[in-house]
Amino acid sequence: MRNWMIPLMAAAAAAMAPANAAAQIAIAVNESLTLRVDDSGKAEVVKRERAQPSAYDQAVIKGFFAGAYDEGVGDKSVPVDSAGPLPPAPPVAPGQIRISFVGIADRNEAVLIVENGYGEALRYHITVKGGSQTYYPDVCMVAPGRRGYERFPVQLDGGTLTGLERVTWSRGDPLPCLK
Repeated sequence: MRNWMIPLMAAAAAAMAPANAAAQIAIAVNESLTLRVDDSGKAEVVKRERAQPSAYDQAVIKGFFAGAYDEGVGDKSVPVDSAGPLPPAPPVAPGQIRISFVGIADRNEAVLIVENGYGEALRYHITVKGGSQTYYPDVCMVAPGRRGYERFPVQLDGGTLTGLERVTWSRGDPLPCLK
């Protein structure tokens, strides 16, 4: 399943704001959002709850700490299966996006998990904050019916999602990472 990509954020992310900041959706660390995004890009939060990563997600997160995805920095992504066998992934729910911001307390880090249940790829931006610091990381487009992971190797309080957009995509197309 090579379309499951993992980029890493450099600790000192560039301080350039994302260009498209129309709708803004706040997400706290250890929170999970379920969203619907219409064809025009209008996003609606339909559910907020505590983030509860699956066994699959937990295995991917462990892969981060084992160095399995260290090459996925900036605009370079790495497939999650490059770390070896993983438990079965739960299905991605169709017709919605689920975004979970998982805090890793014993490491002072966070991982953003993005599940895209649409037939198009998902492009988005996130601004993250930790204490008095604000970061504008590169994030990668998420393929249809897949998960994407973003690691933040700094302690964070939360973030603001912007520029959610469903984009035409076909198997084999690149999944660019953007600011």
